[in-house]
Amino acid sequence: MATLQDQLADIRRLEGWEGSAAHAARQSFDPVDDDLIKGAAAVGAVHAQVGETIADLTKLQASISDAKHLASTNGFTIQFNGNVVDLCDLDDKANASEAELLQHERVGDQLRQMVSDIVSKGNEIEAEASRVLWAANSGDVGVDGLKDVEGAVNAGALFALEPAASPEQVNEWWNGLGTDQQNWIATHRPDWVRNRDGIPTDVRNETNRTFLDTERTRLQDQLTREQQSHPNPNQPPYGVPAQLLQRQIAVLDKLDKTLEQKDTYLIGLDTTGESLKTIVSVGNPDEADNVAVTIPGMGSQIDAGGTIEGMVREGSLMQSEVMTQLDAAGRGHETVATVAWLGYDTPPGLAAAGSDSRAVGAAPALSQYLGSIDATSSGATDPNLTLVGHSYGSLTAGLALQDGASSVVDDYVAYGSPGFYAMDEADLGMQQGHVYVMQAPDDPIRVIAETPWYGGDPADGSFTQLSTAPGTTPDGVYREGSSGHSEYPRPFTVDDQEWLRVSGYNTAAVIAGLPESAVRK
Repeated sequence: MATLQDQLADIRRLEGWEGSAAHAARQSFDPVDDDLIKGAAAVGAVHAQVGETIADLTKLQASISDAKHLASTNGFTIQFNGNVVDLCDLDDKANASEAELLQHERVGDQLRQMVSDIVSKGNEIEAEASRVLWAANSGDVGVDGLKDVEGAVNAGALFALEPAASPEQVNEWWNGLGTDQQNWIATHRPDWVRNRDGIPTDVRNETNRTFLDTERTRLQDQLTREQQSHPNPNQPPYGVPAQLLQRQIAVLDKLDKTLEQKDTYLIGLDTTGESLKTIVSVGNPDEADNVAVTIPGMGSQIDAGGTIEGMVREGSLMQSEVMTQLDAAGRGHETVATVAWLGYDTPPGLAAAGSDSRAVGAAPALSQYLGSIDATSSGATDPNLTLVGHSYGSLTAGLALQDGASSVVDDYVAYGSPGFYAMDEADLGMQQGHVYVMQAPDDPIRVIAETPWYGGDPADGSFTQLSTAPGTTPDGVYREGSSGHSEYPRPFTVDDQEWLRVSGYNTAAVIAGLPESAVRK
């Protein structure tokens, strides 16, 4: 197709061919070009969908084999229509113990659930394949405004990705593309992937850094035009747009400066709202054995650049402390990444923080990002994942756990929390003993938490309560405590060296999977 499009273009450019015949021929090529683009998009969609369908069916076949094996070894059979039939007769059951009968019933229930899941997944595979094939046959595969065959093929490949695809599906789609396709998308259509959960961190980092440079240049050009149109900001219309542009540029400048630090990754960047939303990591979470994701709270976007700058500095210290504790535990070969997730609109003040609407709106996005960490991990096993929430961020984090993130999160640390609609681990879907709470004695959040706005004060729940008081931690280091509402993650300085407070040390112990080393309250 690409060759034919090139040939048509060459004919259009033939020198000396003039007149009505030439004009008619060139006009006739336009619908041919359109058909080529549509055909290329259809080919790209079908090719990608066939690959995804084969991969899905291979997994489904493995699930069917597992179900058949479980059935055959436990006295059941699965009929063609999906019914699970118990082959044990009354004599078999009469001679069985009560425990054996109970186990037999449990296996039957497990088999029926497995069959239900298999049928449901099969229906999903069929529906998705039908969507793509019908669109390809009808010429309805979108081309995203692209006019070249290569671009149209890649637009078709994107169309084959289900609009509401999970991070696992996105990752499988990306890995199913050829290297040339991946490079083309990253270069020509970075918006397809730069903020998409399930795309590898290296790709998101590279495309978001490029976007950061481009966006800053665009804003600077817009500011220059605004200043030329309204040179005096003290006269109508008072240069308000210019002031807004200046603030946006300053935020991006701070972010860019922060990203100069070694081993930082720009995983997400959204400049479409009034306030910046971004995700920045110290260390690559795709390659880390231990990953922590921290959610900030109220007021974090008032100076988003400063917030990320501080969180990255604290994240670097946290990464170092976790590695120190791992080394002392004989696990020095393990790696660590700390992620600052400012991926939502935080409440600007107490009035907005009195509503859970921002946390409710952010929870699904946070849950999906947490799921993507497992999906893009290159390790032999899933990373040990810790979720950390401060203030209103702990409400957002708690709601994300209840939204499904508890299936991938190993531990949850909440400090300075106003509550998160849970008073025990079961409310969050977490295992017993894997939720930790810290609250400084003079933290004014207690007043809010005890109202109770968000389901009660977590400091009064059944969660493991960790200390915020000053003292010598198990590693022999004397550390300051935390007071007020904001000191939990912040370091203190001794002889120009920064150290994490007791609260920071405790968080590091949980991230390292060494909660027994944390200081209890």
